[in-house]
Amino acid sequence: ALLWAINPVQTQAVTYVVQRMTSMAGLFYMMAMYFYLKGRTSTQGFSRNTLYFLFIICGILAMGSKENAITLPFSILLFDLFLIQGISRASVKRSFFLFLIMGIACLFLGILLKGPAILDLQDLVSRYQNRGFTLGERLLTGPRVILFYISLLVHPMPNRLCLEHDIPISTGLLTPPSTLIAILVILAMIAAALSQAKKRPLISFCVIFFFLNHLIEGSIFPLELIFEHRNYLPSMLFFVPISILLSGGIAFFSRKRGLRTILVIFVILVLVGWGHSTYARNWVWKNDGILSFDCVEKYPDLARPHHNLGRFFLKNGQYEEAIMEFQISLSKKDINNLAGKNWTYYNLGSVYQTLGNDDKALFYYEQAQKYQPSFAPTHIRKGQVFLKRGLYDEAAEEFHKALKSRKHLSSALTNLGHLFLQTGQTAKALNHLKLALESAPLDPVIMRRLGLAYMLENQPAKAFILFKNSLEITPDDPFTLLELAALYGDRGRETKKQEVMNRFFAVFAESPLKLKGFIDGMSVRSDPQRADHSHQQHLLRFLSKACQERSREYAAMADDCLRLP
Repeated sequence: ALLWAINPVQTQAVTYVVQRMTSMAGLFYMMAMYFYLKGRTSTQGFSRNTLYFLFIICGILAMGSKENAITLPFSILLFDLFLIQGISRASVKRSFFLFLIMGIACLFLGILLKGPAILDLQDLVSRYQNRGFTLGERLLTGPRVILFYISLLVHPMPNRLCLEHDIPISTGLLTPPSTLIAILVILAMIAAALSQAKKRPLISFCVIFFFLNHLIEGSIFPLELIFEHRNYLPSMLFFVPISILLSGGIAFFSRKRGLRTILVIFVILVLVGWGHSTYARNWVWKNDGILSFDCVEKYPDLARPHHNLGRFFLKNGQYEEAIMEFQISLSKKDINNLAGKNWTYYNLGSVYQTLGNDDKALFYYEQAQKYQPSFAPTHIRKGQVFLKRGLYDEAAEEFHKALKSRKHLSSALTNLGHLFLQTGQTAKALNHLKLALESAPLDPVIMRRLGLAYMLENQPAKAFILFKNSLEITPDDPFTLLELAALYGDRGRETKKQEVMNRFFAVFAESPLKLKGFIDGMSVRSDPQRADHSHQQHLLRFLSKACQERSREYAAMADDCLRLP
């Protein structure tokens, strides 16, 4: 158990939040096996029924956590055959029929959940269209991946571990030659395990358990080829035969104290080394920047590591570095997702849109749409560019395309609401912004825009509530602070107005240039053609007066300083 738990390979399943489903499935899977064993060997009727009930509950939870736990019934059957009943002609025959029945039951369950398309081979093949390999190539490459997993489990050094791995595709039994070797090695291991099932049932079961639980993610389904987290459940019993071998070695050398001591020290060093490697590997998982650098360093010819590093730079405002990494990503291979370039082009467009280069942004958005024409975020970004240029019909078309792709998408609804505010269609704006808030009730931008819509409809009480709620989520948003302060000012609540304006100016305290940029941005948006032009002008006049008052305060303090003795 310690060899399994401390193994650095498990960091991807345990530390990677997205793969929490893997660790949960593994937990409930082993609990189900434990309760089955206790129930199967219990001599008390009530206790046995309770344990079987817990076994069923844990089995359902395992399968609900992740689909690969569907192998649980087969593992239980083999467990019962190998370790409880024992291998005999009668038990094998009985288990064979149970295997057949469970296989049919699983197939029926699949048809019930997914429909008859699950039996359509053509549909299965078509799902490989975005992969850089075919169904046949995946089946040929799979054995090499399994042997690579075994090598990682026994030699899990940090320099061999990575979020992604680059493995050449097997296009034939001899291309590369290691394909046939891997197939023969795996067949030999399974054959050896089956041949020793009667004599060494525990070791045989552990070997079969490993391959059985790699079956779902390593066979016909159009998944990516290789991920370390896929070893979490299959490797749970992987180290049992190794532990038996080590304990046998220690017992064998019981009279040779020197050799026994060497063996014990070796085991301790392995555990300490693996523990240190696990710590080091978890440090890599500390943030997405370190993780992306690690992937780029180990597999520089893969597209996705460069893309992820570009996203890290984009998130941190390092736009030139982000552009460079995205461009490198476009020149690299991505066999796992041929449509992945859509995201890279989309992110390049986002960088240029942030930098104010709308022409380049539109170019990259159009490139992205060649890979995924119905990708909603791209339509929204294009719509925002058109909206900024005052091309309202084109913007509305893009937002509606996004909604066609993803109904009730809050970002599309809020942008449409923003468009209707600019074109004077306040009633439509209210309807769309209300729908957006229903889809994303904690989005502060939607709250602010809906508050503005209520302001334009002369419903300041509702606007006040929305501005306050928005600031509870983003207390330093200057747009909302300014709207709320102006609302207080219009209602003659000078003390409250001053409190909010103090918070507003505090946002820009470290960099007055940011305040200038904020004002310049508001001036650009104050287009006479926009229906909300008068409101924008009102905010600018209000802000101008607040800045003048603030400057007079500082001037008075400067005079006081000069009068000091």
